[in-house]
Amino acid sequence: MVDIDDQALGRTKNDTYPGRYGKWDTEIVLKDSLTGDEEFDFVIVGTPPDIHLENAQYALAQFEPKVLLLEKPAVPPDRASLQSLRQLSEDKRSLTLVGYNHLLVKATKRVEKLLQSGLIGEPCSIHVRWVEHWGGIFRAHPWLAGPQDSYLGSSSRGGGACAEHSHGINLWAHFSNFLGFGPIASVSATMSMQKVGGVDYDQTVVVGLTSRGGLGGSVIQDVVTSPAEKMIRVQGVKGFIELHISIDDEHDAVIYAGQGQKRQEEWIGKTRPDDFAGELDHIEELLESGSKSIRSSLALDHSINTMEAIIAAHESHQKGVLVSF
Repeated sequence: MVDIDDQALGRTKNDTYPGRYGKWDTEIVLKDSLTGDEEFDFVIVGTPPDIHLENAQYALAQFEPKVLLLEKPAVPPDRASLQSLRQLSEDKRSLTLVGYNHLLVKATKRVEKLLQSGLIGEPCSIHVRWVEHWGGIFRAHPWLAGPQDSYLGSSSRGGGACAEHSHGINLWAHFSNFLGFGPIASVSATMSMQKVGGVDYDQTVVVGLTSRGGLGGSVIQDVVTSPAEKMIRVQGVKGFIELHISIDDEHDAVIYAGQGQKRQEEWIGKTRPDDFAGELDHIEELLESGSKSIRSSLALDHSINTMEAIIAAHESHQKGVLVSF
């Protein structure tokens, strides 16, 4: 584990990690113990998004890992960063992924199976609400007094509702692709901006989306809603399916009904680590397979489309126009 701040590493070892998982894992090696000759199969870049690319390029050159994972959002919402992300996708030294972990939880996989069954008939729309007060982020990082103390309070650095809570846009794009309608192709958006006390970020964003194949829908994301609501509804001509992430502290849920059927609810038990277990299992599978034979939902091209939509949302809000790409 590497960080430029030795105090942060000490806090992780002595406070954060034991507080979450009971005790420090002695197999974790901190940077002071590194010799410089190590080889790594898997590298995670969990820095603020505006230095993801710098650290990703260093990791590729220094270690050539089999898999490189960037935390989300992949980059700040500007076209120069997006172009650099596209160039990174062409680097074949490693398989680069972005950590949209909710694509790989059990509930999402269950929704995919139901969609494959034809339960809802021809899809008509996808609507997403990913609204959550970000107080939980600051409780988990008590050394931050608020958004002004990090990238979170700056939309241009990759903070704000549109980028920080971009699981919503990413899930919309995922299901559009899964249903055969292709990636997001056009965006219209409005934002509620906060520009006081040293911050400049989007507090709420309402996004209208259309896929390349003509499927329409919406995403609402914010950083103020409490209790949180994280849900996706896929509507078809014969029924609907809803995915609810963290419907309570111990469950995700899948709610659905086909034509003439009663509403069904499946609650799927989970712990907080389970939110990431599917992602880690998937990466382990990629590593064991040589990473080339398995199509990954975390692949960089999917996240590039998510970033295109985030950038387009900011441009649409600023200019008051539909943005296509």
